Amino acid sequence: MKIYERRFETHISLGVHTCLAQDVIEEIENDTMMVFRPDDEDALEEVADESGALLINERATSPASIREWLPVVCQFIRWESQYDEAIGECDKKTDAAAYYRSNAKEVLWPEGEIHPAGPGALVAGIVLMQEKCVGYAIDLTEQQCSRLKWVLAHELVHAFHAMRFVVPAFLNWQTFWEKVLAEGARCQALRINADYPRLFLDDYGNENELGEVTDFWPSQAKKWFDAWH
Repeated sequence: MKIYERRFETHISLGVHTCLAQDVIEEIENDTMMVFRPDDEDALEEVADESGALLINERATSPASIREWLPVVCQFIRWESQYDEAIGECDKKTDAAAYYRSNAKEVLWPEGEIHPAGPGALVAGIVLMQEKCVGYAIDLTEQQCSRLKWVLAHELVHAFHAMRFVVPAFLNWQTFWEKVLAEGARCQALRINADYPRLFLDDYGNENELGEVTDFWPSQAKKWFDAWH
C-alpha cells in the first residue's frame, strides 16, 4: 500500500497587499478555537438552554490553536479569477467582497457517499474580489487598509468556524467517520450544524457580525468594522 503525505501551508497571493493579510493573521489575539472530539458519538446532538436557544458549541470541548491549524482550513488567500466558478463548493454571494471556499462537504461529510476521500483531499481558502476590496490602487490610505483587513478578518472567522469539525477529522479520520458521522448517517446533521455560525457572522453591518470578529481581534475589530461599514 502506498502512503502519501501532504504538507499544508497558507499561500497568500494578493500582490502588493499580501502584507495586509499577513498582518491580520499575526494580529490574532485569541488563538484558541474549541473543537469537537473525533470520538464523541453525541457531537451532533442538539443541546438547548432554558429558553430553547441552541448551544451549537456545547460539545466542542477540545482547545485547538488557530495558528497551528489555519494552514489546513485556509490554504490560500487570493484574488478571484475567471476559473473560480467551476471549482468546488463556496459560500459566494453576488454582492459580497469575498468568500470562503471549501470542498469539505464533498470530501469529508458528503451525503449519500459510503467512502469519502478524506482529509487529504480537503481544499479550502479565501477568495477576494479585488475591485470591491481595494479597486486597483497600489498605495492604500489607512482607512482602505482597515477596510481590507475587515474583509480578511470576516472571512478568516469562517475558516476558524470550520476548524470545529475539520480538526477532529484530521486528528483521527477513521474514528471521526465511525463515531461522529456514524459512517455517513449523520453527514446531513453535520452540514446543518456547520452552517449555524454563518447566520451570525453574515449578519452584515450588525452587532452579531462585529461580535464574531471581536472574539479573535478584540482591540482591532471595531476600527476595521467602522472603516468598512
